[in-house]
Amino acid sequence: MRFGPEDDEAEIRDIVGGIVEEVKGGLTTEAARAARLRLKREVVDGAGELLDGVLRRFPKDQVAAMLKRPGFSGIALKARLHRFLERTITGDERPERIAELVMAWAERRLAEQPFPSTSTSRLAAGVGTAIGVLGSVGVVALQNPQIRDATVKHLKTARDKVGRWLRPPVTPQASPPARTRTS
Repeated sequence: MRFGPEDDEAEIRDIVGGIVEEVKGGLTTEAARAARLRLKREVVDGAGELLDGVLRRFPKDQVAAMLKRPGFSGIALKARLHRFLERTITGDERPERIAELVMAWAERRLAEQPFPSTSTSRLAAGVGTAIGVLGSVGVVALQNPQIRDATVKHLKTARDKVGRWLRPPVTPQASPPARTRTS
């Protein structure tokens, strides 16, 4: 399209303004895309530090056991997290969302581990609470000489029960056959 001196100045201004806005919009879109890619690259490149920070929030014994397993070493996990973030994030995520993603990813890796069942740990936690309550009752009861002896007896019984719950079951072993004397 060509314009000459006889064309309306307002029309030319509108056309030039439209072209400038279109170019400006394209530049803004491209700058936003580049910023997202830069942010994504920074997050993905920092996957190791993210993982180190997240793993500190989990029980140390579980993390240590996981890191000793083949395919779950620190280097292997960081590489896996790197690939996960590369596929998952776009660069638009807020830091809180990235932290949630990394935390969930680490939880899934820990869940893949052959740890003892949680029912045992729940039992131990319940027993610990019961011991605390019994201990508190015992302290109060010791102040009253009339019930001191009965309380001590009940605390010993409770301690013995707790000890039996926490001990692994004993499997009877076969005794060697008895020798008979032959004359």
